[in-house]
Amino acid sequence: EQSEKLKFIQDTLKKLNKQLLIIIAPSKATFFPEYIPDEWRTEKTRTNYDAYLENFESKKIDYINFNSWFLSLKNKSAHPLYPQYGVHWSIYGTYLAFDSIIKNIEAGKKYDLPELKNIRYELPDTLRSPDDDVYRGMNLLLKPKSYQMAYPILDVQEDSTKTKPSLLVVADSYFWSINNFWLMDKVFNNYRFMFYYHDIISHSSPQKTVSQLNMKDEIKRSDIIILLCRTADLHRLGWGFIDDCYSFYKVEKTK
Repeated sequence: EQSEKLKFIQDTLKKLNKQLLIIIAPSKATFFPEYIPDEWRTEKTRTNYDAYLENFESKKIDYINFNSWFLSLKNKSAHPLYPQYGVHWSIYGTYLAFDSIIKNIEAGKKYDLPELKNIRYELPDTLRSPDDDVYRGMNLLLKPKSYQMAYPILDVQEDSTKTKPSLLVVADSYFWSINNFWLMDKVFNNYRFMFYYHDIISHSSPQKTVSQLNMKDEIKRSDIIILLCRTADLHRLGWGFIDDCYSFYKVEKTK
């Protein structure tokens, strides 16, 4: 049912010259299943992840599957994609995802976005936030040793000939590290991040909640809408956004 709604939303937004992009983020459990204790393992059955992939393919819904991509890079990437003592993808993994999102948007040949520049990598002996968020919450007497993590130093090349579309993001905590690059406003205009479709995270205005906004107007002033969700959260993909957006345009179509 949610996939049917997403297909309707995607097709409707395309007619309005807008793009809807679904992004499936990985999770640490799917990336490192070998470290799950035997007593916590369960027999694999059909999952929301399996069902959504089938529906996205059959209905031709635009999506990026970072879960499968990260797994394919697990033993090949130049630097770790997941930290030992962090919940989410590494800062290096975040950079790969951010770069891929930009390239995916440009692949439609509608937008030529400002260019993301990786100036260099820093390879410190200590972990940087949020690669150490699990460790910091453990209240340990001694800091455990970790393998070395890579930290890209990024910038965006300003160019008046480039296009900066308006972007609305509805996502879980996996988008925080992309948001924390502080580069979104250099790549996109009118960038808004709706955390779990509740809190509005903005670099330039006071924090609000979705309930304080006219969401129909927010969608109308967006060129690109991204829904990002990790595999474990797919049972609540969009956190209510899909139903709201569907109701806005379905009602208009039936009038």
